[in-house]
Parts: sequence; structure tokens; C-alpha cells
Amino acid sequence: MLELITIFYEVSLNYSKIFVIVDGVDEIVDRHPVLDFFDDLLRDHGTIFKTFVASRPEVDIEHAFQSYMIVAITQSEIESDLQTYVRKELERLQISKNSDVSQDIMVAELVNRARGMLVRLPVSIIGLY
Repeated sequence: MLELITIFYEVSLNYSKIFVIVDGVDEIVDRHPVLDFFDDLLRDHGTIFKTFVASRPEVDIEHAFQSYMIVAITQSEIESDLQTYVRKELERLQISKNSDVSQDIMVAELVNRARGMLVRLPVSIIGLY
């Protein structure tokens, strides 16, 4: 991890502003070095770092980012977006037309199984073939 961080900072010297986007911090088993890295990004390095971190709520992650703006998104807030996405994908893949199971049941099950993780949906939908 130290070597990666060193390379990151060396490359960042060539830029005045860098956008860092990381998803799934909660999925990292040993995430303390990663959380320390984010903390270090806020120190003055001569480069402005704009950081977006997406994660499920975990105590250590919430603690690490407690002094920053946190936007919590609940399952119920994105459920209609997930349903719309799943319906369109089922239609695009013509899955629901070739099945004895209604589209509403498929949508409900896929959205429930995704538990807010949009990345799981394409894999689940493809798995219906």
C-alpha cells in the first residue's frame, strides 16, 4: 500500500486538482491504511484533492469521515430508480416475455436481492437466461 501511495503522490505533483472517486470502501478487509490515506489527502500537498467515497455505513468508516459532508442514501430512496432500471433491462434483454414469471415478480425479486447495489443487477439479470 505504501508503494501505491508514493506513486499516487508523485503523479499528483503534475496536477493542480485531482478528483478521487472510490466505491466499496466497506468491502476492503484491512481498510485502516486506506482510511489513513484519505485522511492524509486533506493535508497540503500542493494539489487540491476532491474526494468522493461511496460505502455502506460501518463504524470505522463513519468515524474516519465524521468531519466531512456525508450524504446517506437509503434503500427506499433508490428503490424506484432500481425498479425502473430493472424493467428496462428485462425489456431490452427480452427476458420477461419468455418467462412464466410476471415482470413485476422478477423486478421485485431482483431489486430485493440487489439491496441497493446497482452493480449486482446486471449480473443477476444475465443470470436469468
